[in-house]
Amino acid sequence: MSLAEGVALTRAVARSGCTYLLAENFAFTAGTLDLRRRFAAGEVGRFLYGEGEYVHPLTVDEWNEYAPHPEHWRNWLPFICYSSHALAPILSVTDDRPVSVTGFDLPWQPDDPGIAGTDRQGGVGGLAVVTMASGAIVKLLQATMAGGRVVTRIHGTKGAMEVSREGGHEDSERTMLRHFVDVVAGREEPFFDVHRAVAIAAVGSQAYRSLLAGGQPLAIPNLSDPAEQEAHVADDWTPRAPITGST
Repeated sequence: MSLAEGVALTRAVARSGCTYLLAENFAFTAGTLDLRRRFAAGEVGRFLYGEGEYVHPLTVDEWNEYAPHPEHWRNWLPFICYSSHALAPILSVTDDRPVSVTGFDLPWQPDDPGIAGTDRQGGVGGLAVVTMASGAIVKLLQATMAGGRVVTRIHGTKGAMEVSREGGHEDSERTMLRHFVDVVAGREEPFFDVHRAVAIAAVGSQAYRSLLAGGQPLAIPNLSDPAEQEAHVADDWTPRAPITGST
């Protein structure tokens, strides 16, 4: 939830000598893996622009089942912080790294049927615009509004490709666990190691921090760099505080 926690996790993994893998299932769907193969083969050229969407509408009854009390994380966590399902597939396909982010809120309306009657605080979704190390720009949308779907879209210098579906995890957990077993056995390197995991989380928290600052772009530090770790070891800002109004 904070950059300081990111530093602590990064250092803990380094001290442990153990295997770390972020269990982000949406990066292991058949569609995402196909995009990764095609991108690696050079089919779309150099990465220019990407879009990741995770729009998951819920009925009031479903929401209250998943988030049964006001302090449940689904009720207070800003949607823009729930960044992994939208961002991880793009990182998996392009092997790029986020370096800055600007965040925007999709405000809640009192007559919204997906929120009214729940303990949900804040807006119905969040939008983040991310600048990547390559110079590419990525738009992320995370929301509970109507029109649910999951999208990964990649535009390059030679063409574009995308995978889109209304929902479901397909066989992603099985594929992800197989990858983890191969990592532990030494047959593969973990793609979502602690550095990529922390970067994904930092995009979400820094995007929320950005929108509270009026849309000011904020850096995503590279916490694999010891100097960057030291610079953020005491940065304990977190979006955990209860949210009010449209934020």
